[in-house]
Amino acid sequence: MRATRAKDGQALLEAALAVPIVILLALGTVEFGRAFFLGNYIAHAARDGARMAAVLTSPGNRNSCQKITDFSPVRNQVTNELGAAGVTGMSVDYVQSCATGASAPQTCGQPSNCDPGAAPCSTLAANNIPYVTVCVSGTFSYLFGLPFVGRSFTVVRSATFRDEQR
Repeated sequence: MRATRAKDGQALLEAALAVPIVILLALGTVEFGRAFFLGNYIAHAARDGARMAAVLTSPGNRNSCQKITDFSPVRNQVTNELGAAGVTGMSVDYVQSCATGASAPQTCGQPSNCDPGAAPCSTLAANNIPYVTVCVSGTFSYLFGLPFVGRSFTVVRSATFRDEQR
């Protein structure tokens, strides 16, 4: 009888040690999956926004030099797309740039490296490729507040398309 009680106590102790680890792994998997989903969804919205910005036409959204003057339709499109998944509070920004030759286009937050808005409108040289980049960023709180993970994570995604209007 005493041996059976000892085995019961041992099983209870093992379960008490294993259950919290299994629960942490399950919650961590949910957090990782959510972060992965948000990153992909935001990248998709940035891609849609960059495509829309690349084909914006004048006179409503561009000046006579084809520089974007009204970015609000793109910002609204990206915000509405993110809102459909319950993602709110995101920052949506853009930059128009011209990379010389095979140089990479600029990212959001950098000043433009070409100015097609000078009067009279300057034209792009044959080796300059115009780009438009849309950046979407925001901070999300973790669902479960797991130990050693932190309270929030930041997602920044951008997409670049050739600016078809320049």
